[in-house]
Amino acid sequence: MEVYLIRHGTALSRESADAPSDAERPLTPKGTKKTRKAAKALTTLRLTIDRVFTSPLLRARQTADIVAEALRFKGQVEELTELAPEGDLEKLVGSLTSHKDCQGILLVGHQPNLGETASLLLTGNTALEIDFKKSAVCCIKVDTFPARGHGSLGWMLAPKQLRKLAKS
Repeated sequence: MEVYLIRHGTALSRESADAPSDAERPLTPKGTKKTRKAAKALTTLRLTIDRVFTSPLLRARQTADIVAEALRFKGQVEELTELAPEGDLEKLVGSLTSHKDCQGILLVGHQPNLGETASLLLTGNTALEIDFKKSAVCCIKVDTFPARGHGSLGWMLAPKQLRKLAKS
């Protein structure tokens, strides 16, 4: 299985006078545009995605919807509280076992949770510091379950790299 981790795009600042609650902060117009470019780049990689899971926070949901549409994902984007900023990462990584027959799963969330999730998959703990910039994505290959500590890094692309890939 390939687990794709993607951080949401640039959202309205918490300090903005227009900012609703943290859970309802939307992507900015620029964040939407950059997310669309990142999603376009992902189409060039010909990913096989069987399930799409997102944090229930609006900015992550918007990112997941943009990526799912670009990838022509036929299923439903599903919300998981484990992908929210205070989500249970152990439970998230443990739940991958129930999807072990999938070729690819896309997880859309927040930093530092995504970095810690990647660390759990790769090393079995959250000590490895992996920084996900907004709209960055990585692929972790998992062939042994439970997945904790059994992943191998396939690739990681920063937003700038994704934008260049989208242009090619």
